[in-house]
Amino acid sequence: MSSLYELTGQIASLKLLFEEGEIDEQTLADTMESLDADIELKAEGYAKIIANFDGDILLAKSEINRLSTFKQIAENNIIRLKNNLMESMIAQGKQKIKAGTFTVTIAKNAPSVNVIDEDTIPKKYFNIPLPILSKKDLLADLKALKEGEAIPGAELKQGESLRIK
Repeated sequence: MSSLYELTGQIASLKLLFEEGEIDEQTLADTMESLDADIELKAEGYAKIIANFDGDILLAKSEINRLSTFKQIAENNIIRLKNNLMESMIAQGKQKIKAGTFTVTIAKNAPSVNVIDEDTIPKKYFNIPLPILSKKDLLADLKALKEGEAIPGAELKQGESLRIK
């Protein structure tokens, strides 16, 4: 059986032969009927394949949703377990624990900006064209401040997190 591409080419050739008078109307009709049947079979095959792909897409979407939910649950479990371990270590006054092949430490995070009142922060920390606060520049300047100096509307904060190596 010919491919859909070949069938399309055969129909075009057949029409050309008829237009040039090399075949009669009855031959054209009989051959076209045969080719149409082949094309209908091909079309059915294509439709089945497309339907299978549609089903695969629905299955993939469902699996993506399932895995996304699983990922979110796993991430939440990690956060909860880390918080529990960190709270326990803090309660026991331990900053570092050697636990078999793991070393668990409570370490200082990199300083970050805590914006208290964005309206009072000097405009130099906002990027142009839209006034967008540049926390990177603000953080650098907050780190460089001397004792007793301040930038209105912002303060330096430093949290803690649990690291497992």
